[in-house]
Amino acid sequence: MLIETSRLLISNITSNDSESLYQLHSNVEAQGFTGKPPITSFEDVTEAVRKMLDDTNKSYSERGYGRWKIVNKETDEMIGWNGLVYRESVGEIDIGYRFLPEYWGRGIATESSEAILDYGLHTLGLEKIIAITMKENIGSIRVLEKIGMKFDHFAEFQGYKDAMWFSIKNKP
Repeated sequence: MLIETSRLLISNITSNDSESLYQLHSNVEAQGFTGKPPITSFEDVTEAVRKMLDDTNKSYSERGYGRWKIVNKETDEMIGWNGLVYRESVGEIDIGYRFLPEYWGRGIATESSEAILDYGLHTLGLEKIIAITMKENIGSIRVLEKIGMKFDHFAEFQGYKDAMWFSIKNKP
């Protein structure tokens, strides 16, 4: 385990998480604001998990961060993922998350994101972390504001013309 909050355990995604990731990435609502269609077969998620593990392991070894699974301490179930990724296309470190819809509106994204921002800014000493969301994703915008991120600008991102870009900087 990497980080523990009052309700959550945050740790590395492993190949044992394929079924949970399938449930998440095949969910139409969970995929709704990602710009990507839901995964339709378990084989697709197995390939996606392999790629995610490869990317995450490379990120862990090169940078000390990546995407992590979020486990509900009460049920011991993986309910989503959250974490940091270096977006080479924009030269920035991005926080991103995805959760099963039944956990939306419960403060899970806020709680896990606060812990991950703290880890990134204070433990790793990162200077700046960004987040990018669709302007229609009101829930995500609220989370980003609650965790102290500030709106920067609108810009294209992965084919979406008016993505909202947020950021937070480390305080010396």
